[in-house]
Amino acid sequence: MNNCSRRNFLYMTGAGALAGAASRTSLYGQQEIPAPVPAPSIFPYESRSPVSLVKGDDRRKNITEALLAMDKEIGPAIKRKKYVVIKINNVATNNQLAATHVDALRGILDYLAPRFKGPVMIVESSALETMDGFENYKYAQLIPEYKRFQLKLVDLNREKKYEVFSVVDGNVRPIPVRLAGRFFDPDAYIISSAMLKTHNSVVATMSVKNMAMGAPLHSVAGETPVWHDKRLMHAMVGGMGRGAGPRAGRGATPPAGQGDAPPAAARGGGPMAARGPMRGASFHAMNYNVAMVAKKLSETWGAAVIDGFEGMEGNGPSSGTPVPMHVAIASPDLMAADRVALEIMGIPQYAVGYLQYAAQLGVGQFDLSKIDIRGEKPDTVKRVFKLHDGVQQQLDWLKDIMRQG
Repeated sequence: MNNCSRRNFLYMTGAGALAGAASRTSLYGQQEIPAPVPAPSIFPYESRSPVSLVKGDDRRKNITEALLAMDKEIGPAIKRKKYVVIKINNVATNNQLAATHVDALRGILDYLAPRFKGPVMIVESSALETMDGFENYKYAQLIPEYKRFQLKLVDLNREKKYEVFSVVDGNVRPIPVRLAGRFFDPDAYIISSAMLKTHNSVVATMSVKNMAMGAPLHSVAGETPVWHDKRLMHAMVGGMGRGAGPRAGRGATPPAGQGDAPPAAARGGGPMAARGPMRGASFHAMNYNVAMVAKKLSETWGAAVIDGFEGMEGNGPSSGTPVPMHVAIASPDLMAADRVALEIMGIPQYAVGYLQYAAQLGVGQFDLSKIDIRGEKPDTVKRVFKLHDGVQQQLDWLKDIMRQG
């Protein structure tokens, strides 16, 4: 039964009183967030969710201990699967601060070692050249270190297995995107290995967006036609970025025809997530797209692991500056993990549109009062992150809702 009580209707979860207080929240004295607006739960998520929050001076150990604190929930679930997929985050292939650290992966594998006997895949579908990231961040070092796992580094763009899903463009017209088929395998235990980062389009990015934006694929170097479905997720206004669309069905082959060129970064230019906000993107539609893809993918999600040893503030997700936090977060509920992450980053949760929409769709637990935190208290490790220089443009989605109200 849907619960549309006033407490749920004012979605400033755990702090509903703020809805009638100051009209906006100020961060760093200059960055202002509009006040929360009504956001009723469509599919309420009733279950409580556990999240571990660990602080320490060793990145690898932090990750392992965060997972150990979740062992009661995660351990039995892993044993029921045939293999483990670790989805890393390589939004940039030449900036370690923007990418999953090899020691974070060691922390995950250290946890798995005495608990899982099957194979493990480390996968990514970078907006750039995935294989460059694998090489630059030295992930291949892990293969001889963890022989028992028969480790494989997999570029999902080259694997070419996908399912077609519908999102919208900047004019709210349905368009198809190809989502990595590996993420729909019921035999896989899927771990989202993410970081604490601000973002140039959606305010902040952690474990949910790592999965949702990592799922759309693109053509690889030398392939024709050229296509880039990650760009379609950004809902370019006026239909920009529409290329050759996929046929419906699992594992379909991209049709012949001339698709649009990918972003400059995918052609060897600068990072896709540059210092400025993404030009031509409909931030409102993009938030909706990420939430809808998250809803679809959540059916097979396993766990979130967020490496906050060194976060990124300012012009993330690839051009920001480091924030020493020395923390790690883990949870079998990606939404709950991200909710705790926002708390320690000092970002109002309602400001992150795709997470608010995903919460309304019942993707996971986003009410802090229904999250059982094991380990550190968020207030003891909290540091308010400076947001992206273009955050006011990113918040147009929230202003749109205010105008409609």
